Amino acid sequence: MDKEFEEFFQYLEEKISTESNEGKMEMKKILKPLKYLLWKQQLKSYAKIILILLSICFAIIYIDSLNWLFCGVGRIFLIKFLPLWNWRYLGKSKCLIEKPQVQLHGNNNEVDELGSRDCRVCENFDQIDVVKETKYSNIHDKYLIRGLPVIVSDTIKAPNQSDKNNNNESLSSFIDNIFTNMSDMITAKACNLETNLMMSKYATLDKVLEVILKTVEQNDKFFVSFRNCKFKAVKASRLIMKKPYFYPTNLQAPYTTWLLMSQHYENYQNELEVYGLVIVTQMKGSLKVSLKIKKTCESLCKDLNVKLFAGESLVFFAHLWTFSYEYVADNDSYSITYITETNLY
Repeated sequence: MDKEFEEFFQYLEEKISTESNEGKMEMKKILKPLKYLLWKQQLKSYAKIILILLSICFAIIYIDSLNWLFCGVGRIFLIKFLPLWNWRYLGKSKCLIEKPQVQLHGNNNEVDELGSRDCRVCENFDQIDVVKETKYSNIHDKYLIRGLPVIVSDTIKAPNQSDKNNNNESLSSFIDNIFTNMSDMITAKACNLETNLMMSKYATLDKVLEVILKTVEQNDKFFVSFRNCKFKAVKASRLIMKKPYFYPTNLQAPYTTWLLMSQHYENYQNELEVYGLVIVTQMKGSLKVSLKIKKTCESLCKDLNVKLFAGESLVFFAHLWTFSYEYVADNDSYSITYITETNLY
């Protein structure tokens, strides 16, 4: 019907061009309501399309599963697009459209992402504050926006006395829970897997966890650390612990997670390469943590060392700091640490 109407409308417009001036004026008066009706129909069609697109956008932003699906499909598309255009350099760029750099005082060196002016925020900072019953807005405004780390002491409840008297069973239950409820984390190939239980070329996550179940009863000294880098593994790892109460709803889910476990084990410092907003949660036992200032700020700022206990979380932006940790063999026979990294932009 719409097509026939448009054809009739075009016919009338052609007719006008052949009429006299008086005829043209008369025909324009007749066509005016028809033009308005046609314009109104087109406007409604455009409005429906815009409304549908906006609904899809809001659904992708606010529905977590759709957000992950959209990001996953987008990454696959970008990977497929690589042979045509290598876009990877944009990942570290500040702008999608390059602007000519202004040279000051004849300095041709590329400006470092961490400038020396940023170091002023930590020059008088020599210890990490501890807070509780807080909000992300308070953490962000008082600490993170200044590049400073903070410890939230009440992220999760510390283990009670009965847990401490039955540590072996608790660790076994924790690993059994991974096998039972987080199968995607097991089947996906873990990244950065390190352990003293077997040589790296033979190590897979399922084999390592099976060995731990046997080792727990013997009270052997062991450690294992790995990163969940696959989408399904990251999603499954959310069952390890609830999202911290101070984690804001408007912040996207972590893009990668780490799990560190040890029993009666002490060692030298290990450095993890982390990015974005980092939350280090000590679920059981304790862990020595070192935040080392990056080279740009070495002359002004101090390295920070702290010991995390069960229930505490260390929250910081990785912009200023490199993260190192050291296993500790305290009164608790074992230690479990859960680390998340979240993109901020």
